[in-house]
Amino acid sequence: WDACVIEGSVVYATVAGLAAVGAGIGVGQLISRSNNDPATGIIYMRRVVAGPRGTVGLKYVGKSKSPTSYSSRMAAHKSNGKKVGLTYGFARLKQNIRLSQLSWWEQHYINMHGGAKSMNGTLQNKINAISPKKWSDLGGETYVRW
Repeated sequence: WDACVIEGSVVYATVAGLAAVGAGIGVGQLISRSNNDPATGIIYMRRVVAGPRGTVGLKYVGKSKSPTSYSSRMAAHKSNGKKVGLTYGFARLKQNIRLSQLSWWEQHYINMHGGAKSMNGTLQNKINAISPKKWSDLGGETYVRW
């Protein structure tokens, strides 16, 4: 289970996660009971910190399989942003994630921060990490805001 304090001290958590914690089970245990996949994944947020009017503050949620791939992703984002006049800032939202759970956590943070464009969301993510049906099947459809 993961709770996260983001902008303005708002804390979010999935209802499934809250129920799991109440039962003494973490969301990670609900998704994968395998101890054979490495916990090297990272979920990050890219945010426009400087650029043309109307672009500052735009956000994107991404994932990397390891610290090395995270560094490569940051360099690629920076290079691509520079080509269109954007400067990005980055934040690790969650790390040490089992690779089998990486897409679940990416979708969790996509939903938490406004949703993908394909779902009329506010993030720069074009699509979801997990389809809405599969997400619902995994028990991740409802968010609680404190």
